[in-house]
Amino acid sequence: MKFIIKTLLSILLLVELITFSISNAKKSTRSHSKSNLKLTSTMKKALNFMKFGTFAESHSNAKMSKKQYDFVEESRVLSVNMPGQAPIRVAPKPSPQPKISDADIQGLFSLNKEFIFGHKKVSCYRINATVDYMRYMNFDQKLGKKWWKPSNSLEGNTIISFYKQNYAQQGLQTGYTWIITYGVETKPYQRMVNGKVLNTDAPYGWGQSDNGMPGGSRGKGFSAFRQWACSYCYVPQFRKFHCWDTSLKYAIMCLE
Repeated sequence: MKFIIKTLLSILLLVELITFSISNAKKSTRSHSKSNLKLTSTMKKALNFMKFGTFAESHSNAKMSKKQYDFVEESRVLSVNMPGQAPIRVAPKPSPQPKISDADIQGLFSLNKEFIFGHKKVSCYRINATVDYMRYMNFDQKLGKKWWKPSNSLEGNTIISFYKQNYAQQGLQTGYTWIITYGVETKPYQRMVNGKVLNTDAPYGWGQSDNGMPGGSRGKGFSAFRQWACSYCYVPQFRKFHCWDTSLKYAIMCLE
């Protein structure tokens, strides 16, 4: 049916063109730089139908509504895409990580020792134990690492023994410096850190029990452990990493 309509319109267009040419040939013009040819309404409709289909006629109408125009434009854009072609998605830019300022570096931390456990590297930093502990809240993100959690007893025992025996060589004042963790569960009475049993000297915090000093952490916030007696500390209670040992200037914080 559409073929027949197109054929009839073609014939009608041809007749219109012949008639128009004969009429226009009788008129003389001196300028050949511009064409004076003007299409009739019937010729426009025929050309638009043959070129664009049924929707193009309304598109060619100068008085058509904005809604009609948008529909036609949308149809043309969609027709360019191949059927079933997945849209091109641009990956979002990663969120900028917080940067370490010169003020943070000066006097707050320095790389102290790195341990290799198989394919795992643990970087331990000597940090200032006398400042508010919240200044280290995003320490892992700033260095592009994550908080260290002992994967087995060997990891934890190696680190705590090293700092008890080699504290002087590492720039520490005493052998009972705290090792700081974040988001790690500690169970003092079972001598466990992240579910791993460690060789700590005493299964409690300050005093003879956890009364008055909760040495355990349920895996939230900062906590600390060491080999020296009174081996566990819940840091938020003291707001600083020296815990109750206020003479300590430094602590050790490990990332992986």
